[in-house]
Amino acid sequence: MLLGVLPFSKYTLEGRLQRQIALYDCKVDVPDAMRFFEEITRHRLLKGVFTSRNDLLCWRAGCLAAAYTAWLAALHPDQVTLLGDPQEGQVALPSTDLKLRY
Repeated sequence: MLLGVLPFSKYTLEGRLQRQIALYDCKVDVPDAMRFFEEITRHRLLKGVFTSRNDLLCWRAGCLAAAYTAWLAALHPDQVTLLGDPQEGQVALPSTDLKLRY
């Protein structure tokens, strides 16, 4: 929901960077994913000196997104959408703009 579109697969580099950018834009304390591209140079690729230490693992991005959603629900309930029956339990989503498909 934070992206507003169907994201790339979380198992791809693009998907992990996309999720990291979304969290960074929400002011979650993660490295700026765009710094990843500063690491990519012709020399580093040719010499095999390539790290992706700024790239979040897919499970970590999911955990941070869940924590961010819980924080929003607790402190800014007007910024979340609750789905489900309040008597049975609800799921909080980190946006007020619920689309039919993502």
